[in-house]
Amino acid sequence: MSSKKANEIAGDKIAALEFLGTIPKRVIESFWSQIEIKQTGNCNEDYGEHFCILSFPSDSVKKRSLKEANNVRTNRKDRVKSWIANIETLSNNQPTLHDGSGTFGLVTDKCNFVQKWKDPPKTMTVMQKNFLDDLRAALITLRWEVGKKNSECLRINVVKGAFTVPHTDTLRCTLLSNYFIFFPPLQNLKWERNELEFSIKLQLWPTFKTSFVLFRGQVCIPFQFKGCPPKHTEFQYHSVLGEKGGFLKLIKFCETTKKAKWLVTPPACLHELLPLRKMKKGIAVAGLGDGELYLLRGKYKVFTSWKEVEKIGFNDLLNNCTVKDNGKKRTQFRTMDKSGHLYRFKGWELIHWVEHTISDPRAIRLHVFFRNVRPVGVCAQASVKRGSSTSIEVIQK
Repeated sequence: MSSKKANEIAGDKIAALEFLGTIPKRVIESFWSQIEIKQTGNCNEDYGEHFCILSFPSDSVKKRSLKEANNVRTNRKDRVKSWIANIETLSNNQPTLHDGSGTFGLVTDKCNFVQKWKDPPKTMTVMQKNFLDDLRAALITLRWEVGKKNSECLRINVVKGAFTVPHTDTLRCTLLSNYFIFFPPLQNLKWERNELEFSIKLQLWPTFKTSFVLFRGQVCIPFQFKGCPPKHTEFQYHSVLGEKGGFLKLIKFCETTKKAKWLVTPPACLHELLPLRKMKKGIAVAGLGDGELYLLRGKYKVFTSWKEVEKIGFNDLLNNCTVKDNGKKRTQFRTMDKSGHLYRFKGWELIHWVEHTISDPRAIRLHVFFRNVRPVGVCAQASVKRGSSTSIEVIQK
């Protein structure tokens, strides 16, 4: 490699690292007006379809109505100036940074017309697009797995004021990692050691969607996990409404039908899993359909329907696409707690959560993920809630 080329690469990396320092200001300036607390149930205990994964407390910092703000709309420049000056309330009586979350992406999520999957969201502003483009370019420079092609469906989730229960993310058509960065709610707030900071914990075993385990003598694939959120400490399952409170979802082989089926248990059953086999690198199970497994591979591909996703039998995957799991990671954890640092992890594969005892929920966190066109058809998880006795087994304890 020539010295000129080496200098160009070094320069690109420096520019990408410098971009990380601009994230707080640009996130606040570009996205905060669209940050909100979504309420679908009692006291925000039901959060959309993600039942209590994001847990906003009752004393969350709420965005005031326009009437309460004296009919004066918030100017994004005023918001940034107040944040820089460490002022918590704007002149119109609005909080500088209210609590809530928002998800934004380069392409339209759940596009109803497959030929338009590359279309940008109609609500995306130029400022938002510029930030997402710059973020994508920085990841391409800093992380070898992210390229120009496989990152075209980049999405972000911005969160402030919420705790998070232990959970795994849904796998949406790409095996790319998630990326995570957080920063203080005020520019000059310096979190010192032993003070309230912020921390997300990863449990490195079991690996969901990429391994086979033994559960009460049965060979299963750990598929999804959600711990019990506050005020919902018991596992509940309804044949129409699905699971509530917390659950462990696995896939097993049914000897009667000779097909794969769902196995849903209380989250406490997680401790009963034993290591068996790991799937070979670059493959993962994205769901279950008609007794077969939807299989994703590392090679980038855009899916506009679940019909396009490869299917494989349970035993074919177990016998031909796995290696022995020695279980060394069963007690290992990883902590992400350094402000301003770009972390990489697979939220769809590993259980992760906010460590409540040492975290300040005021922290602003930015999650980066990739969704290669969210299928418009039947979602893999939706089939669980409509499952018959032959396609789902429920264990109550």
